[in-house]
Order: sequence, then C-alpha cells, then structure tokens
Amino acid sequence: MRRLAFCLSAVTVAAVFLAGPAPAQEADQDVCCPVIIIDGESNILYARYEDSGRVFQVRVSAEDIAQVRIGDMIGAELVEGGAVVTQVAGASRDYTSVVPLSDDWNPNHTFDPSPNGWEPIQRASGEFDVPQPDIDAVCCPIAPNTELQGATGRLLVHAMEGVENFRVDVFKAGTTDRAADWYGNNTSDLIPGGYDVVVNGVKLENVAIDRRSDTNVRLGALAINLSGNTRWEVYDVSSENRYTDGYGSKTIALPVGEYAVKMAGGVLEVEIKESQVTSI
Repeated sequence: MRRLAFCLSAVTVAAVFLAGPAPAQEADQDVCCPVIIIDGESNILYARYEDSGRVFQVRVSAEDIAQVRIGDMIGAELVEGGAVVTQVAGASRDYTSVVPLSDDWNPNHTFDPSPNGWEPIQRASGEFDVPQPDIDAVCCPIAPNTELQGATGRLLVHAMEGVENFRVDVFKAGTTDRAADWYGNNTSDLIPGGYDVVVNGVKLENVAIDRRSDTNVRLGALAINLSGNTRWEVYDVSSENRYTDGYGSKTIALPVGEYAVKMAGGVLEVEIKESQVTSI
C-alpha cells in the first residue's frame, strides 16, 4: 500500500500555478498548515489552513516533496483563490497555490477558464472536509505520531484479545530482505519506505511507512469451532492460495478482507472485519 495520496486528473494539475522555489535559507515565517495529502507523481501537496479549515493545493519541487510527510507543517498566507506558500520543510519558499477545482473538494470555490487564464469564482463560505478514501478499502491507514522524533516511522500489528499467537514477517517491498519478524502483538520502528507485511501467511504488499507516523495493520479474527481431529485451511477468496491451516477449534488473527475456509468436506466464504470476530 502507499501513503494517502491522490493522482489528480490532467485538468486539475493544469490548474495549479507553479512559481519556482526561492533559494533555500533558514525560514522565519510562522507555519500554519498541516499537509494532509501528498501526490508524489505530480509533486503536489494538499494542506489545510487550521484557522478556517480551508484546503489548498500547491505544486512544489521534487526536492521539497521528498522532504515532506503527512502531518508536517508548512507556512502559507491565504489570498483570494488560494494561498502563497512561504515555507516547506523548514526552508523559505515562494510557491503560488490555488484551491482544488472540484466541488467535491471545495464547495467554496470553483474555477472557470477565461481569456485571462483561470479566474476564481467566489461561492458560499463555509468549512469543509477533504474526502478520504473508504477505510474498508485500506489495509493499513497512516496517522502522524508526534511522539516520534527521529527518522523512522512505526508499524503496528495488534490483534484483539482472545486471539491465539500469530506470526508476523516484514520484508522490504518486492524482496526477500527481512526487516523484522515476531509473534503476537508488537510494533516495529522502520525506515520510511514500502514493506511487504505477512500476517498468518496473508501478504500485504507495499505497506507504506512514513517518517514520524504510525502505520496500523487492520486486523480481525476468525473463530473456528471444530472437533480436535477436523482439519481446516484458510485460502484467499478464489480458494487458490493457502494462507494457514490447522486442526480443531482455534481463533486466529487475519487482515481485514474476504477469505475461503476449506473444512468438513466443504468451502465457506467469510469476511473478516476490523476488531470483530467472525465465527464458523
């Protein structure tokens, strides 16, 4: 998985005005605005002005975007139609920004092409919330952790009470280079980047670790109720890839999602929900 990021349409990207960064120097402007979305493909940041709740977008240099993480503060001054960004990653900057185009993003403004370029059209005032992706589609949400002060982020794998011991393996994404492993509930500080996280045989690919942020693997539990000599096997929903198996009754941790369980001469499809027990 990647950090929270949105790939903007070509129209949206075209509407973002870019002024080149001023030479880096020690910044003395007040920071005001937490970064809430990073579009690494287009070098675009979304930040929220805390006093008004208004969100603006700004395209920055590749060097600057590499230094910024979700939750970092940048400096900005709101102007009509957007903001002037004065500080990024602790350095003085002079980027010109516009608010997002879509009414889904900002009901306060829209933009209309005209012979003079993109002109802001004022709409009804009021705060709004940036739409977030459906949490049910996200295996591993990321949240800033102000207690983390170093260069690392933190991976959290915590199952609910009553779940039997389970194995966790962590690899650099797309490799067999092991970064961590353990049994049961635990956390691990990791260098920012992508990792493959395996929980009870279920592989979550390219889980993002961000600097000074927590990445939480969403888990539920499957309670299997069988006599001691009855075998069961947990597969993906296609019944092709086996994750784990055993005999008799057991409660096991699994990442949220859909699975197929082969047992007692048949196959059951089950859904695992976060912090809930699915019993079969």
